[in-house]
Amino acid sequence: MKRFDRVLLYSGGIDSYIGYYYLHKPQLISFDLGSRYTEKEFKYNPLKNTNIIFDSSLKWLGQQEEILNAHIPFRNLHLALTAVTKYSDTVYICGLKDDNMTDKNKEVFKLWSEHFSFLEDKKIQILSPFWEMTKEDVVKWYSQNYDKNNLLKTISCYSEDDTLYCGGCQACFRKACALFSIGLILPFYDKKILNYYQDRLDKNLYNKQREDTMREYIRYVNK
Repeated sequence: MKRFDRVLLYSGGIDSYIGYYYLHKPQLISFDLGSRYTEKEFKYNPLKNTNIIFDSSLKWLGQQEEILNAHIPFRNLHLALTAVTKYSDTVYICGLKDDNMTDKNKEVFKLWSEHFSFLEDKKIQILSPFWEMTKEDVVKWYSQNYDKNNLLKTISCYSEDDTLYCGGCQACFRKACALFSIGLILPFYDKKILNYYQDRLDKNLYNKQREDTMREYIRYVNK
């Protein structure tokens, strides 16, 4: 199997879509995790005409382990380990400055890199190009260099509906907030999710930049 100097793990969402351009178009690897939304990720993939390697070796993961809100335990560890084993010693997964997931943050990627390097006695890196950038920073960078309307074609929706954007799941809420920060307006329909994020904002669980964007968007949709 051919190995590459570097690869970017690609889902078709905003972060990995922008990461492709930010990293000057590395080899893309797209894993079929067998989740309830995988089929439409492939269908609505905004880079479908690009040279993407589609890998189904982790399809069992989503089928067996997917739980509430599309969470798959150890998802990024499985992705990183499989990508290193099969494709490259340098693997990019697009984590953000304000990510707080236990399997996607700067510290854990550093630990994985050190451990994989120790096991194989060579330099292995699990990286993100965006550890010093929030999602707002990332979409702003893209809008300053490319047509921001392309971001409307990205796919992050967790619903089982055959739609690019359902406007009623947590992933769509996060996408809508990010695009709102650069003047692209998407609707949102689920009041329970709006209330959920308002409660989290009241508990100061996010950095200020993200909080400001989320508050402004919630006020907008509640008009």
